[in-house]
Amino acid sequence: MKQSVFAVIFCVFLLGSTTLQAKITVQAGDVQGLIDAINQANMTEGPVTIEIEPNPEGENTFIFSEPYQGSDSALPAITSDITITSPPGSFEKIGFSTPNDQEHPFRLMRIESGTVQLSELIIAGFGSPEGDGGAILMTGDSGMSAFRCECVNNKAGHNGGAVGLMGNSIAEFNDCSLERNNAGIVGGGISIEDNAGAVDLESVFEENLAGVFGCAVNVDSTLQNPKLRNGAFHTWNSSYHDRCSSVLIENPKGKVTAESSTFLHSNNGIDST
Repeated sequence: MKQSVFAVIFCVFLLGSTTLQAKITVQAGDVQGLIDAINQANMTEGPVTIEIEPNPEGENTFIFSEPYQGSDSALPAITSDITITSPPGSFEKIGFSTPNDQEHPFRLMRIESGTVQLSELIIAGFGSPEGDGGAILMTGDSGMSAFRCECVNNKAGHNGGAVGLMGNSIAEFNDCSLERNNAGIVGGGISIEDNAGAVDLESVFEENLAGVFGCAVNVDSTLQNPKLRNGAFHTWNSSYHDRCSSVLIENPKGKVTAESSTFLHSNNGIDST
């Protein structure tokens, strides 16, 4: 039987203060267990690690057939500091998908506050038919750090085929791959709006599409955040190769910096207007 385990470890220091650390263990493929774990994490003071472990059937993919409680996302809205990962050496990568990856019925997650750390995940086949952020939508003062993650074949009706950043949210992509994502308007891979910002390190953008501009990334941010000194979008040692009729990185507003990155495109690599 699939089940999740909630473990809490208390560390008491000499001065009498107490630090709470929590870990929730969920078997791979146990959708309800993962939902319960996020709800528990949202109610827990302090950071929580959700550790995905192998199950007896050998599954390594969560398949979501419906959104959470009639919302626009598969998982409950995240409002706390959460890490989703797996024990070292237990999986190649953990998968998150829908039964039919051509329908794109709802996104995977909405991050409203707190900081989420994602490690070695594959997120495929999600969508926001009438909104932003096909796989992940970030709002408010939320943060996200993605390490060795893949966003593949996600779709947004508006902006941010894979990830949409709004409000004051900040995201970092480290050694990630964003492939074949699609936005109806701008930002086939990532859309950065409002006062949001993102850092991209050693990542790959391939075959993403946007209906208007920014097949890879759209930057439309009035960023005034001291955490990002290099502007609303900074890319380093990354590769961009998207076959579309517009520009790879569209920059109608805000500062973009690029270092040691490769842009392969028949039109413009970066267009700042």
